[in-house]
Amino acid sequence: ALSDGDREFVENAAESGYAEVATGKAAAKSDNQAIRDFGNQMVDEHSKMNDELASIAKQKGVTPPTSADLASKAKNALMNVLPGKTFDKQYVSSQLDDHQETLQLMQKQAQSGQDPDLKAFAQKSVPMIQKHIDELQALKQRPELQ
Repeated sequence: ALSDGDREFVENAAESGYAEVATGKAAAKSDNQAIRDFGNQMVDEHSKMNDELASIAKQKGVTPPTSADLASKAKNALMNVLPGKTFDKQYVSSQLDDHQETLQLMQKQAQSGQDPDLKAFAQKSVPMIQKHIDELQALKQRPELQ
């Protein structure tokens, strides 16, 4: 059986991953090609992470969440009504915050998780989340997003 900490990690990581996919789908409709590309990348990469996490969790007898948490759903709904450039700027800013939280979550699990498979998943995820942060910081510097 998974420890409470590992169960909490599964729940938080799954909800976070589904939030990334949902906002990525919204970003994939942006008029800005760079935002569209990044949104599509988020849908692809976070969907794969979600699937891998779900597979590990189910092997451990845990059913992970299959959607974002309520707060993320509400934030996404609000962002979806923002016009063009306002959405793009808010998306990048919001994604930076979300990815920094996810990075901390993964680092904590990689260091102090109890389950070896979840620990390995987190360790493997850290570089990809860091890459997303680097890409977001580069996007934020683009002239059209100032």
